[in-house]
Amino acid sequence: MALSALKEFRRRAINEGGNAVINLHSYYKRNDLSDPTRYECHAGFLMGGVAFKGTVAKLAK
Repeated sequence: MALSALKEFRRRAINEGGNAVINLHSYYKRNDLSDPTRYECHAGFLMGGVAFKGTVAKLAK
């Protein structure tokens, strides 16, 4: 779940001309969790869910 969401952020950053996502934090059911080591997710009967928010950026190499 989390890996899929993070890969989608990477794809979006590249599509928008960026090369990074900054200020990344968990945003599950509108509950912000800004922690560098944890994120919120929930498992249901058939599926699990995770959501992140972040900002696409272009960082100098």
